[in-house]
Amino acid sequence: MRLVCSVKIDVPRSAVIDVQREWLLIRLRDEWSVEGTTYASGSLLAADVEAFLAGGRDLAVLFEPSPDVALNYHTWTRHHLMLGLLRDVRSELVLLDPADGWRRSTLDGVPPDSHTTVSDTDPDRSDELLLASTGFTEPTTLRYGQVGGALEVLKREPSFFDIDGLSVRQFFATSPDATLVPYFVVGVPDRTGPTLLSAYGGFEISLTPYYDGTLGRAWLSRGWHVRGGQHPRRAASTARTGTRAAMREKRPLAFADCAAVAADLVDRGIATPERLGFEGGSNGGLLAGVMLTRYPEHFGAIVGMVPLLDMRRYHKLLAGASWIAEYGDPDNPDDWGFLRRYSPYQNLHSGLKLPPALWVTSHPGRPGAPGARPEDGRPDAGAGLRRHLLREHRGRPWRRGRQRPARLPPGPGLRVPVAHPGPVGVPALVFGADSHTVVACRTSSPSMTSTRCTSRPRPRAAH
Repeated sequence: MRLVCSVKIDVPRSAVIDVQREWLLIRLRDEWSVEGTTYASGSLLAADVEAFLAGGRDLAVLFEPSPDVALNYHTWTRHHLMLGLLRDVRSELVLLDPADGWRRSTLDGVPPDSHTTVSDTDPDRSDELLLASTGFTEPTTLRYGQVGGALEVLKREPSFFDIDGLSVRQFFATSPDATLVPYFVVGVPDRTGPTLLSAYGGFEISLTPYYDGTLGRAWLSRGWHVRGGQHPRRAASTARTGTRAAMREKRPLAFADCAAVAADLVDRGIATPERLGFEGGSNGGLLAGVMLTRYPEHFGAIVGMVPLLDMRRYHKLLAGASWIAEYGDPDNPDDWGFLRRYSPYQNLHSGLKLPPALWVTSHPGRPGAPGARPEDGRPDAGAGLRRHLLREHRGRPWRRGRQRPARLPPGPGLRVPVAHPGPVGVPALVFGADSHTVVACRTSSPSMTSTRCTSRPRPRAAH
């Protein structure tokens, strides 16, 4: 007979706990006051697990957020605790030694302009570790080492574009409330040209550096710029304040951060509004919609993928109800009061002067599929979006063991009107999320008032 007993651990309900040997780790998502001491949201605390269960509250603060540093994750080796930090969107790996009063040191050998994470450790037997690194100009690389030793490269993915002459630079934009927003610029320095800006801006997710061979070949190899790694306030525990800085009624702070980066790119001479594009997917698609309707003067083109566009009914579509804590409840008059001020669908009208926009969605199982059909349900919606390109991918998604591409309807649907033609000959590759289809568009003449798109199945490795 097997006996199972449960023990209540007296921590806040929102906290995340971890037990490793004799140590209890507590990661806070809200402020916690205990025995006269208040611990900040985003902190990581440690205690002897037996002493804590016996009523002791001797807590060691292993990490406390600051305006420029946030805790991304933690993991154990046999003798050390490793913290994965984001310092202004740059990854930093910190070692803590519990046998020496949690003595702190930094893991050496981590590439400076790449995003490095701990891929695996052996916490029961050794201090061995595997690190995975990826950067704007560095393909994903697997490194092996031990705490206190050198790192060696085990495997590196192939390169797909020439990085000679490219640089990775970090700048800081100033948001209207004086918050500094870090971002990266990848490209040829001291050159003004087409620039692609992308962001996500929610659910505690930052866009960290990553290698994109397609973007490198199609964009960077032409000498154009890519802006990546932006860190707008992410709606939950953030490096900007250590609080839930952009949830619910504070959501516009994330939008203002993004617009501040766009303005900063122009002020630094990296881009011009006419040749600055914005790209975002899912929650980033909501950012794209807000950039289109509230900040159109900053951009020459907008791309939104599986976006949230109608905040009045998002909670009634698929998984939308689970996002109410993030955005607010549209059925609550107080919440709808702040949602309606930025909801792209409700703020779209024919009087706006908008840049050309491309909206991409996929099969109906994706959260953004209904939201990317902006002309549904509103008779006058076409007045604002009739000249904007909407590409919907239909057909069967890929399945394990059945390598069947989505079937796309041929014919007139591939030629659609656009408001303003983009730069002559500029290619655009848009991947339909989950439909595994590529849509390639190219303008061919300055007077062209439509864009020809061709579709083909997206290659996928066999399972």
